[in-house]
Amino acid sequence: EHLVRAAPVEMPELLETGVVDAALVEAIDLPRLGPEFTILPAGAWSMARSSLSVRLFAHVHPEAISTVYADDNSRQAAALLRIVWGLEYGREVEIIPYAPEEGDPPANAQATIIVGDRAVADPPIGFDYQIDIVNRWYRHTGLPLPWAMWVCRTGAATAELRGRLELSAKQGQSCGRALASYIAPDHRWPVDLATREIADNGQYHICRCVLDALDELTHLAALYGVLPDGPCCHRSQGA
Repeated sequence: EHLVRAAPVEMPELLETGVVDAALVEAIDLPRLGPEFTILPAGAWSMARSSLSVRLFAHVHPEAISTVYADDNSRQAAALLRIVWGLEYGREVEIIPYAPEEGDPPANAQATIIVGDRAVADPPIGFDYQIDIVNRWYRHTGLPLPWAMWVCRTGAATAELRGRLELSAKQGQSCGRALASYIAPDHRWPVDLATREIADNGQYHICRCVLDALDELTHLAALYGVLPDGPCCHRSQGA
């Protein structure tokens, strides 16, 4: 038994090829997997009303944005932006993938989405606007944003696997503030911001509200052409 660390965009393939038994899959990728895979009721990651780690930085007013550079390690952020811009401005925005580890977007880029630690620890400089995309989602839908859920192949959701993931989720939730204080220095976050993101903004269980939000995300993604309409992952009892 071992833990495989990989970029979010790689998780579906790791599941499909059998490299891992379960993976934390971005919500936008769940319909791509289809009903042969199952969402486990064993912890998840959602954002309540806001997020410090999913930010749009722009040189131009948000209404004037037509192209955005997006981290190619995550499909969720780019999909979320396309949905929010469709809801807010009724139009499409072009997404240009780029690899942050290979350098910054060009200096003349209108805007860029930053996901993860870098949004706080090493944000880009010289941008006139910084936008909380998760909060824009909440303002339009009144729902939390489901970001990632545990998934396994349908039929492989053993009691042992579910039990381990459920225990891990409960233990993490019970010490969120202590965990934030512990990991903040290594990730170059101020402790107060790490506490807000982990203990206040984050939600780590699957409830009716999160499932409703997942349905809405899937519906809007199809509506705005982010992904084809089709069956999502099977939901295990309790999810």
